[in-house]
Amino acid sequence: MPWRCHRQLIADALVACGVEVLHILAPGRADRHTINPSARVGPDGRTVYPAGA
Repeated sequence: MPWRCHRQLIADALVACGVEVLHILAPGRADRHTINPSARVGPDGRTVYPAGA
């Protein structure tokens, strides 16, 4: 479950930098990562998460 651990944060940062991230979930299954809806990418490219999100 990549969306329930530190991999979410790493994948969000990579996608914000233009890197394609695929989560390998099972043999023959890889889902493309989408940035967490509560994440915000700043003008400097840094990914931040608002308090309480």
